[in-house]
Amino acid sequence: MLEIILIMLAGIAAGAVFRRSDVFRHVGRTISATICLMLFLLGISAGSNRIIIENLATIGLEALVISLAGIAGSILAGWFVYRKFYREKENICQIPSATTGNGWKNRLSKLKDSFIIVLFFIAGTVAGIAGIPESMIPGQNVVMYILYLLMFQVGISLGYDRTLKKSISEMKPTVLLVPAATISGTLLFSLLISFFLRKWSAAECMAVGSGFGYYSLSSVLIAQYKEAAIGAQMAAELGTIALMSNIFREITALLFTPLITRFFGKIAPICTAGATSIDVALPVLIKYCGKEYTPVILIQGVIVDFSVPFLVSFFCSI
Repeated sequence: MLEIILIMLAGIAAGAVFRRSDVFRHVGRTISATICLMLFLLGISAGSNRIIIENLATIGLEALVISLAGIAGSILAGWFVYRKFYREKENICQIPSATTGNGWKNRLSKLKDSFIIVLFFIAGTVAGIAGIPESMIPGQNVVMYILYLLMFQVGISLGYDRTLKKSISEMKPTVLLVPAATISGTLLFSLLISFFLRKWSAAECMAVGSGFGYYSLSSVLIAQYKEAAIGAQMAAELGTIALMSNIFREITALLFTPLITRFFGKIAPICTAGATSIDVALPVLIKYCGKEYTPVILIQGVIVDFSVPFLVSFFCSI
């Protein structure tokens, strides 16, 4: 995470230096193109992972249920925080009536970017399932470099923005309510959904939810910590559920941020992104929530990111 922050700071510096020129005037388009590329690669990774594809009907369903529960909880908690502490300042997110004028046409037009993103992810997934040659699958280093490029471009867009400094100076302590909403909403709904999943305990469902989209770390921690308690096979299965559940959450943040923003306000998609708001989901959140929300997004991402190992370890020990 330190590398990502440093790269983004370098981008901010570059954007600030060239603010009065037109060198980076098309950075928004390059950000969108890079996001589409990352989603295509994410689709390839998901489609080529036989564990994910072959178990979609079993552990995949359990992972989806836990993921949707955590997402629903974070959206509702974020919506509450938005209405109580943010909406009065903006008076935005009014949904036009579908019966007036070109209501549906306007909605479809605004969702165009989401449709394009979905297509790139689907194309990557199909390519992965079809058996793309292993030599053509980008390694982890390549994906990381693309992520670095994306963060540098995001930094440029922030440095280019002359209103960002004002937004930071006007930030209030209520910003801490956003990560609180993410964590509390996710854990509460993960607890509730555990009553419908007989195979896994409440603590195990909450451990999965505590990944907040940080699938690589949470899945490894769960597989390691639960092995002594439930056996290697069950621990590996729960770790796979955590992996898939948090991948679903990341994909939801990337694909449905425009829709969530429109119907639940600008805090709900930030809560939905969870730990991914500090890296992969950051460009999408800034685009649809607005650059003035950048400090909120970053603070939420950092706090939630650091909470993952502590919360996962805690619930695994119960």
